[in-house]
Amino acid sequence: MKKQDLFETIPCPICGNEEPISLFKKGQFGLPCYVSICPYDGLVFLSPRWSKLKYIQFYQNEYDSYYRPSVFSDETDASKYRDIKTICSRLESLGLIVNKHSVLDVGLEWGGL
Repeated sequence: MKKQDLFETIPCPICGNEEPISLFKKGQFGLPCYVSICPYDGLVFLSPRWSKLKYIQFYQNEYDSYYRPSVFSDETDASKYRDIKTICSRLESLGLIVNKHSVLDVGLEWGGL
């Protein structure tokens, strides 16, 4: 993938300022992540940010190796979180589930608590 396909520069989504102040250039795992702040309204946002093409490539090819290494390893017990019945049982034991058909898991990877 060509460098110009990786990032896109955007203006401040609130005021349109095209010259944000760069705060950080690296994110978690040392990946490029350009965190910027608008000097006029204080909004913190990514610019330049990954392009749509880069996001697609990252989630298809790299995400699991960074955030779910257990997918590629037998050394962890993460497999116990893969089973929805196990997740529901854990939620029921905590009194957090009403209906097993209405569980919504947002951002908890394998459903670990």
